[in-house]
Parts: sequence; structure tokens; C-alpha cells
Amino acid sequence: MNDRFGLLYDVSFSHDLLGGHDELDFLEIIPDRFSTADHVSHIPEFLTAIPTVFHSLNLSLGSAEALDTSYLKGISNLAKQFKPMWASDHLAVTQIDGIHLGHLSPVRWTTVAVGRIASKIALVQDELRMPFLVENIAYYFRVPGADIAEGDLLQHLVEKTQCGLLLDLNNVAVNAANHGFDPYAYLREFPLHAVREIHIAGHRKGEKMYIDSHGDPVGELVWDLLRYVSGKLKSVNVILERDQDMPPFGELMRELAIARKCVSEGRNSCVGAA
Repeated sequence: MNDRFGLLYDVSFSHDLLGGHDELDFLEIIPDRFSTADHVSHIPEFLTAIPTVFHSLNLSLGSAEALDTSYLKGISNLAKQFKPMWASDHLAVTQIDGIHLGHLSPVRWTTVAVGRIASKIALVQDELRMPFLVENIAYYFRVPGADIAEGDLLQHLVEKTQCGLLLDLNNVAVNAANHGFDPYAYLREFPLHAVREIHIAGHRKGEKMYIDSHGDPVGELVWDLLRYVSGKLKSVNVILERDQDMPPFGELMRELAIARKCVSEGRNSCVGAA
């Protein structure tokens, strides 16, 4: 089994990476922090010495308007230096009529949306020439008019484009708490066969709902969901997402060690059940 465990890169622990990264199998890079359409910022040498994956924020796959080709070109230019194993973005709307929303807004889950989103994914794949994954987001409202489930929409996208999926387990936990559904039932309907990367992260309880904060320790439900999913997958690529209220680097590595343990426990539990 070729499991990998890594972190979302944050400049706060750059110094820690200078001393080596034996406990990290890979890093997730947000290309928006390094590039524009015509400019690539200086990239520290240590970042090109470890395997990476890209995780962009603003392809706006779910919006009705055309893909922002200048933004995509910036990602492509940066990829020539990093040479990431794959790239990803969210099943979300981040731009409407040329205006950036500043957050990930949900899409309407419909069969009509499949073709529009799949066309954008195909353009991204043609430009990047690498595997591309689509992530489930944390959403705080549902867009009315859905005629299929989120899992069905993702499955249709996989079938039409051969893309992969990035399963964010913290988003599953947050959505389940906010919208009152069973996270395990959700995962039973999720196209796990297409999952190439898993996100784990922390959340916090707000005044009226749970918030995907990226600034808290991973919660117990997320660890349990990781155990559950690991029992159903032959290998996992797990990224711990933390980019707010950053703890010491050692604390991040402690959580990654828990992730390794949860994956092992999930596999052992699956074997025992068989």
C-alpha cells in the first residue's frame, strides 16, 4: 500500500522544512499564493525538493461564465517549476459576472450542471496535462432546485471527464452537523473509487452553525470518518489542512501521526470484519 501523509504548506513552518522533511511524504501548495497569469514569485528551493500537489481556489468550476484562462495559465506556468503529482479545485462558485465572491459558494446539484462543469474540467485537464481532482466543499446553505444528490453529481463528472476526487472529511462532518444528515450514509453514496486525495482539518462551533475553520485541531468525528474511509480504499493520500491560528510545527506532525494511526486502524478493522 502506497499511503502518503502531508501538510498544506504554510510559510509559518518554512524554517522547520529547511532541516529536512523525512516525516512528510508530500506537501499541498496553493498556487494562488505564488503566481499570477504573467508572474511567478520566488520559490524556495526546499519546496521543489519534496513531492507536491496543487490545490487552487478560484477556477470557479460551478459558475455559468467561461473559465478564467489567465488564472489557469498562471497555474500552468507555476506547475512547470513545481511539477506537482496532480492538481485540484473545488466544486464551487467563486466568481459571478467577473466579480470574485471571496469564498466558496455551493453549486446547484442538477443534471443540467454536469455538462457545464465537465466542460470546464476538460479545459483544465487540457491545459495542465496532469490528473485533476474535484473537492466537495463545506456549504452553509443549499441552492434550491437540486434534482440529484451531490454524490451523483460528482459521479457524473468522473464518468464524463475521468477526473478524480478530493474527499474533504472535515467538510463532510461540518455539513452533516449543519444540515442534519448522517455522514456515514453520505460516504456510502460518495464515489470513493475516484478518490485520490483526502483532506482532514479542524472546525469550530459558531453561534448558529459549525464553521470549517482550518484553525482548530482535527475533531473526533473526522478521525472516525478517516478510519471508515481507509477501510474501503487500498491507499490514501492524506493532507492535513491548517492555515489559520498556526500551532508549532511539532503539533502538526503529531496530528499527522494520529492520521497514520487512524488509517492503520481502519484497515485492521476492515480485515477483522471480513
